[in-house]
Amino acid sequence: MTDDFEKYSNKLLRDRTALPESVRFYRLDDVVTASKQDEWLPLFAELFSQLNVTVLLFAKTSLPFADFLVERADPQSNKLVPKDSETKVFLHDIPFIREREWVGKSKTELATMIVHRLNDRKAVIIQNLGVIATGGVTVEQAFIGFSTICHTTFVKYLLDLLVEGFKLRGEERHFSDFKKSWLKLPDLSDLRFLPGPFEDNAECGERPALAQALVRAGRRRNAECGIKYDCNPK
Repeated sequence: MTDDFEKYSNKLLRDRTALPESVRFYRLDDVVTASKQDEWLPLFAELFSQLNVTVLLFAKTSLPFADFLVERADPQSNKLVPKDSETKVFLHDIPFIREREWVGKSKTELATMIVHRLNDRKAVIIQNLGVIATGGVTVEQAFIGFSTICHTTFVKYLLDLLVEGFKLRGEERHFSDFKKSWLKLPDLSDLRFLPGPFEDNAECGERPALAQALVRAGRRRNAECGIKYDCNPK
């Protein structure tokens, strides 16, 4: 189990979706096993007693978009509703808890709010605190749930900006920082590009030059992401 905690923590860091110091995994067997022993353990032990899940992931997203969406949401709403067709296939809505709802509350009161929102959903956003994602059986399921929230809020926030523009104080500055520090173009200086048109040639053996170039680029990308699988078409 500790290996799974480390494996998926590393995946979150590799994908840049979660702040490193915020990542916590919890697994229910005979007792609750945690990747970090801290003041949050009693809260998550309480969640396990009320939810039909075996894994919980608690982490803060590396980008502030989820929190911005909660702040921009209708004051009477307690969920985000994605508008893009791709997301709507998988997530009808994303429940959230506003900061003013949880600040000052006891762990028991917060647990009650979280359970209420996770009864029929797999993740919840807690504004300015983090995201809790569930796994019915495996650690991977919780990882996928968290990653889905990161992707969904990323897409929704950008779509909302296109339609509504900036609405919050400091929002434009944060978005500018995001473009400068988070969006990074890959370094392609060590890639050798073949001139077109692509045709079979002796340099590539029996493979067409285009297929050889695709394999080379794919291997490089796999190495960057730490992926051991190597596609080697014949």
